[in-house]
Amino acid sequence: MMSSIGLAVVLSGVLVIMTHIQSTQKEYTLKLNLKEGDTFVYDMKIILSVRGELPKNADIDLSQANINNFTYTQTTTWKVLRVEENGNITMEVTMTDPVLGAGEFEMARSAPLPRRITLKPNGEVVASNEGKSEFDEGIMYILPKKPVKVGDQWSHVWKTTNPEVVLKSEFKFVGVEKLGEKEVLRIEFKMPPVRNPETNETTSMEGFILLDPSTGMARRIEYKMKGTNPDGTPNPIETILLFELKPK
Repeated sequence: MMSSIGLAVVLSGVLVIMTHIQSTQKEYTLKLNLKEGDTFVYDMKIILSVRGELPKNADIDLSQANINNFTYTQTTTWKVLRVEENGNITMEVTMTDPVLGAGEFEMARSAPLPRRITLKPNGEVVASNEGKSEFDEGIMYILPKKPVKVGDQWSHVWKTTNPEVVLKSEFKFVGVEKLGEKEVLRIEFKMPPVRNPETNETTSMEGFILLDPSTGMARRIEYKMKGTNPDGTPNPIETILLFELKPK
């Protein structure tokens, strides 16, 4: 006969399995669920790593320095200014304390002016006062237009300033996890290789978003970007983009 301890272990295992099944079958309706005055402050970091020899026509000359990593950091604040009846959200984006680092050296940079952007509830850009590509100006991910559960996928073609450049991103809801005490959704992100028609270079990107399902805002974003040179060889510069939501 099974002991009480053994039975408790079995029941505990069954409970874990049932909880996992329930989390994978649960549907989530994801959207920007925000109200006027909501504010999100992120630590942003860009890491450029040089792996190998730069091409002769590279803009960066490292021949006289033993440097293979560059960093750029800043604080980015998103503040909700208005929520319209149709759900569109106007936000002010402010960037402060930018610092450029190279090896042991750091240099403060001038912060850009604040900008305003209007988003649809799924994150698509409706209007902006800068006129850059949608990926550069928005929240860098798009939420699905219908409820999703673990394993579901969706995609989005970003609006760009150059009609010859097609930026398509693919998203996949891969799981539910804890970030501190907060439940977050892990969403995989991929951007297939995109060719720059002016330089014939290609760029691809992949990574993940840890999403707060209650607000639709990311708690963490991590993207890695790679590229190829015009001759098809790998570009020696790899870029990592990190966003981390600061605790309130």
